[in-house]
Amino acid sequence: MTLSVLLGVSAVGTSPIAAAAPDRAAVIAAGAEPAVSPPALAVPALAMPNVAVPPATRPAAGTSAPQAPHEVPAALPTEEFPGGTSDGVTIEDPDNGVGFDLAITATPATVQQGGPVDVAFTVTNHDVPLPEVGAVLLVALSWNTSQFRSVTDSATGDTWANRTTTGNYRYDTVPRNSGAVCVLGGMAPGVADGCSAQFRHLGGRPAAISQFTVEVVSWGRALSGSTVDDLEPIAIDPNLHALASAPVESDPVFDLTVQNYDHLSLAAVGDDEPVLGRFAVFSNELALRPFDDAELVVRLSWPQGMVLEDPPPTGCIAVGTSALDCTIDDANLLPGLPDEPVDYDDLYPRVLREWDLHFTPPASQAERERLDAFAISFVSGWTYIEPIISLTSWANRSHGASGVGLAPTSRMAPTSRMAPASRETRVVPAASPPPSGGVAMTPAWASSGSTPYALLDRVFTTTTEADAEFLSSGGGDEVAVVFTVTHHPDVTTVLPASQVSVRLDWPDFVDPLDVPDGCTSYLDHVCMIEGLDEPGATAEITMEFEVRASPPAFGRFRISAESVVIVESNSDGDIEHVYPDRWVESSSDRLTLDDALVTLDVVLSEDYVWEDGPMLAARVIPTRAERDDGDGGDLWDRLIVGIAITWPEYLDLVSTPSGCTLQTDGMVCEVELDEPGIPPSMGVLLAFTVGPGVTDGEVTAEGAYLQEFDGEETDDLPVEWVVPDDEPVAGVAPFIPLDVEVERDLVWEGGDDVGATITATRNPFVTGSRREPFGVLVVEVAITWPAFLHPTAPPTGCESWDGTICAILLPKPGAVVEIGLEFSVGGAPPGAVVTGAVRAEAVRLIAQDADGAQDLPTEWVTPDEDAVTRIRAAIGLDLTLDRDPGYTGGKQLVVTTKISREKAGPDLPGLEITLDFEWAGYLTRTAQTGCATFAGSTCTVTGLDEPGASAVVTVTFSMPPPTLPATQEVAPRTNDIVVDGVGLSFVPPPPPVPGPAPEPEPVDGTLPPSWIGQDREPFTVLQPHLLIAQPVAAPGDVIAAYGKYLPPNADITLRWEGLATMSAMQWPNPDNPTQTRWSLVILRWQFAGARTLIMHSEDGQFADIPSSNQLLVVPRSARGPDIVGRGG
Repeated sequence: MTLSVLLGVSAVGTSPIAAAAPDRAAVIAAGAEPAVSPPALAVPALAMPNVAVPPATRPAAGTSAPQAPHEVPAALPTEEFPGGTSDGVTIEDPDNGVGFDLAITATPATVQQGGPVDVAFTVTNHDVPLPEVGAVLLVALSWNTSQFRSVTDSATGDTWANRTTTGNYRYDTVPRNSGAVCVLGGMAPGVADGCSAQFRHLGGRPAAISQFTVEVVSWGRALSGSTVDDLEPIAIDPNLHALASAPVESDPVFDLTVQNYDHLSLAAVGDDEPVLGRFAVFSNELALRPFDDAELVVRLSWPQGMVLEDPPPTGCIAVGTSALDCTIDDANLLPGLPDEPVDYDDLYPRVLREWDLHFTPPASQAERERLDAFAISFVSGWTYIEPIISLTSWANRSHGASGVGLAPTSRMAPTSRMAPASRETRVVPAASPPPSGGVAMTPAWASSGSTPYALLDRVFTTTTEADAEFLSSGGGDEVAVVFTVTHHPDVTTVLPASQVSVRLDWPDFVDPLDVPDGCTSYLDHVCMIEGLDEPGATAEITMEFEVRASPPAFGRFRISAESVVIVESNSDGDIEHVYPDRWVESSSDRLTLDDALVTLDVVLSEDYVWEDGPMLAARVIPTRAERDDGDGGDLWDRLIVGIAITWPEYLDLVSTPSGCTLQTDGMVCEVELDEPGIPPSMGVLLAFTVGPGVTDGEVTAEGAYLQEFDGEETDDLPVEWVVPDDEPVAGVAPFIPLDVEVERDLVWEGGDDVGATITATRNPFVTGSRREPFGVLVVEVAITWPAFLHPTAPPTGCESWDGTICAILLPKPGAVVEIGLEFSVGGAPPGAVVTGAVRAEAVRLIAQDADGAQDLPTEWVTPDEDAVTRIRAAIGLDLTLDRDPGYTGGKQLVVTTKISREKAGPDLPGLEITLDFEWAGYLTRTAQTGCATFAGSTCTVTGLDEPGASAVVTVTFSMPPPTLPATQEVAPRTNDIVVDGVGLSFVPPPPPVPGPAPEPEPVDGTLPPSWIGQDREPFTVLQPHLLIAQPVAAPGDVIAAYGKYLPPNADITLRWEGLATMSAMQWPNPDNPTQTRWSLVILRWQFAGARTLIMHSEDGQFADIPSSNQLLVVPRSARGPDIVGRGG
């Protein structure tokens, strides 16, 4: 800082007396601020700090005198700002897309005392038109001039302008005064632009929060011809005054710390070594440069119970038993620096003062374990700045606090104020009052510092948890174990760079499957863990083991302390501080191996039961295995086993089981086993009666629970250690099978009768049984059959028969009775394939002996049935003619017959259909197709085995010749052509023959011909007829001839017998197309005499037909005969 700046004079030598500013101490005392302050964040105790305000400097040559900064709105609210929100760095208007929007940033958000701050802002014009061509936008930047000043040598190239006395603006390279404006040209709608500037904190001020505020204030236009002003403002709509702010917080002047060079922020219970606490005050040159004198009082405190070994240092006085107040005089002077380092700057943090204090840990155990801290905090202080006076009186000024006079030429330069490194800063024993004009410090002038300290024990708690408590001693199981190590949350001391090593142990009968997961390092049971520095931090270590097969035994998984080390980083190499392993608590979890500790045995009085048969007794015997504990006793105390007993539903419990200490729902009997072996009660006894529905089942006993009782507590054991047992209880297997056999599977109405045989065989009561409990057995067999079968006689082999039940006698094992039945086949119910069965089943089984009759379960008789199917196949015939009528001597007749099986019906392998055709005798069969054979009028058709199949048969007939002579008209001849099914057969499958029996007789496959349909079509044969209208004619006459029974539209020509075809005019009968009339001219060259007219079919539809009469042709010169009297 130059002398001219200190004195407030211009660089061109303006009189210092004329430029003398008010006494700076007075300014500090009054807490003066600029005429208008920028908006500020409200901060408790820091909102309006008492800081020295340097006097305004006169502008350099060529510039106008400074004016009051542009007025900005009053201070904004502390939490919300009009038109914007705060993100901790920038407060700005919302970007609403209309008018102007502003955004501002200040970097850094927290500035060091005397440090720089870079401010940048951007303005966006959304839709405000330029008021005139060439208009520029003026955006004002305001700040707290008591905290920051612009850096004049940091021009960024932006155009700035400062307010002049005329109310106009003068261009500049930097914003020199709060309220200076950034000049932005070309700010048409849609354009965004901005400015930036650098500021420096003034230093020597308490921590505070200030704001840089930017506002759109007006448009501007250039002035021509002015020697003072460059721009004049153009009013702008007040609603367009956009506003944005950015807060900046400054650090305190003094930084108070407790340094921990010896890593003594914690110790272990039992340690009695002295504890070193190092307290220090830091600052930097720029923070202290504004002061001519300063004093600072700080308090050094330590944990209660700690005893200060040395007397208080010079300048320090005791405050109670755990604190010192230490005064630093000349707190504005930093000790000098050695030659190195040479790269420090004015902001380099340096030690203003430090104290090394040694303490003895407390004797009380409670105090030794109390968490506390070494701390340093602000108590009081003051600063002093000499008033600026005229040079003539400078030499007469004395130091306000120390009495040391200053040189008349200048204030002490920063280097001359620095004491050499070896200089001992003068410390007074107590705080002195502020000098006249001095300013008292507030807590905002200094930070505070502390280092936690505690004498600790049981810092790290552990847990051990296996996912199984009991496993099989047979081996092969896997068990996962989770060990946890936790920095106890109540031990709030942070243990930086801690390394906790724990030992992991496990039973001999398990083998690790892999190294533990979760260790920073692991070697031979020792797991080292990092990351437990913070309270509540937890490390989880997982291991998996496999159980080896071994005798029943138990063991423990355990985690215990190995070591606790805290690593201190040091430039000469890391230092390891070892702390007691009792800081780590141990824990464990037990695993027990066993198998077949209790074995259950089920014993039944009977192997077979049946409804209302003998009662069944069941006994469940538990046996406790012996487990030697190695001391002559048993590993287990009293065992309590819950036995769940189940039985088939057809067994009914007679009474409460005996031998149960306690019986619960679900038939669980509790039995106490005090000693190894079988209990005196011999277990649990149950008795049952036998109800209906007997099937094979089991009486089962299995463990419901297993517990150990040690006289005080009950522990659950794995129920799998109870070996279950079951004993089968069987119903009597059926020993009288009924075997039904129908002699044919397929039957049909009208076919041969069908027989059925029912064979009943009495086998032994139980396979391999040596005792047969029954004598003669009577079986009442109910026999049923399908509705299409009709018995032809009562069945054979029955002792009695009531129409549905046949009673038979089976006197002893091995007896066989055969029941024979015979059925005819009926047509009801209808259907192409109707399936049924002949069934036999017992409705009663009676044992007869000397004691009388006893009903036995009919389930012992096995029913049987055999299927029988009645078939019917419908075969349709459809006969069609290719023409009707036919004509004598004309084209042949083709008769087509389609044979179709309906889709519903059975498969009939080898099906053969015989058809018979009938036709008139004057027709002659000339050809056929589709018949396997054709003999006479009979056609055999095959290939229709499957339902839905069809075939086509064609038969061709020739027409009869004309009846000649044709003197008379031949009447039409009409007869039916008929096709009829006359035979039907197939090749049925052979009947089943059990065993190596001889080949059975083939089954007759003749089926009813009535299954085949019939069809007929009438057919008429016509002989055309020709008649000459008159008997006599002469040449040149026109005669008529009439035709009858003619094919419609036939191509017919006429000729005289012996002559060529002649032309004739044909006149068809419109009402009957089978008749026509011809007109003929008798030509002169046609010879005279009787002539016959011949009718010919050009398309061959009939043979030539002569006229039925003749024409007598006479010469024209001759006289005709007298026909009077002849009907003429």
